[in-house]
Amino acid sequence: MGTDTNPALVSTDGGTNWVALTPTVSVPAGSTSLLVRVPTVNDLVSEPTETVSLSAATAQNTTPVAGTGSIPGQRWRPTLSITGPATIDEAAGTVTYTVTLSNPSATPVTVAYGTANGTATAGSDYTATSGSLTFAPGATVATFTVPVTNDAL
Repeated sequence: MGTDTNPALVSTDGGTNWVALTPTVSVPAGSTSLLVRVPTVNDLVSEPTETVSLSAATAQNTTPVAGTGSIPGQRWRPTLSITGPATIDEAAGTVTYTVTLSNPSATPVTVAYGTANGTATAGSDYTATSGSLTFAPGATVATFTVPVTNDAL
């Protein structure tokens, strides 16, 4: 079992009773199937569908079998937030903004960013800036910097 699963459970009575799956399971005489439940772990990571493989064999009179089950990926997408200073010191020459994902992702996440005029104007107060940030799998914080103009006003 991997990190996205808990100990597996097995039922030999159609799902009425479940017990921990151990290396040896006693299948009642005359049974032609059994159910295996693999509890998953909600790790709060946005990730694609994963698979879990099971195999079984007996000491005699049967052919080994194998099966694969799917663990549906976490379907939510991380949300973004951005923070920066409340006031900017023009003499510093730059201002840095921090972009944060609400939860990590198992795959890279790329987001676009860009400046827009408010009470400050591109060209006279700051240099218009745009680009993209890529969060590596598991990362939740990235930054970008905007050049500011020290106009002494």
